[in-house]
Amino acid sequence: YIQDFEVFEGWKKDNSYKTFLSDDKTPPVVYSFRARTDTLDNQVNYAIEKRSIILRKDKADSYFKVTNLEKGIKKLSFKWRKWSSGDASAQIQIIVGDKVIGTIDTSKEKTDDVQPFVIDVPEDARGKDSFEIKPTVGGARIIIDDIMWSNK
Repeated sequence: YIQDFEVFEGWKKDNSYKTFLSDDKTPPVVYSFRARTDTLDNQVNYAIEKRSIILRKDKADSYFKVTNLEKGIKKLSFKWRKWSSGDASAQIQIIVGDKVIGTIDTSKEKTDDVQPFVIDVPEDARGKDSFEIKPTVGGARIIIDDIMWSNK
């Protein structure tokens, strides 16, 4: 469960996309992401709650991935929103193991309001030890936060 990204050791605000590997406090789970982290500053607050990350398919794919889930995953949820209501539309894939289990089409939302996403992982993917959230269409900026998963 990640309520806000400030809990990550070594967190730093960065307006470029970089890969962070962190959270040595809760082994063996490994969190990795290639995303913008400049969601909160003195002028503008783009975060959903405290701090968030921004995913955008660009020259290098951005993603958020959790690996080494010993007991697999049965349910996944997170909050997302567009950077702005006028942003280009995107698709966000939810991948468990190597199987795409869901897709969010942001064109259905004409607003930058926070949207909840919840999915029950299909039976044949529940034993996998990883999940990933990643955009598949270039240009649009998607903010994600409050990522939760369960194996029950």
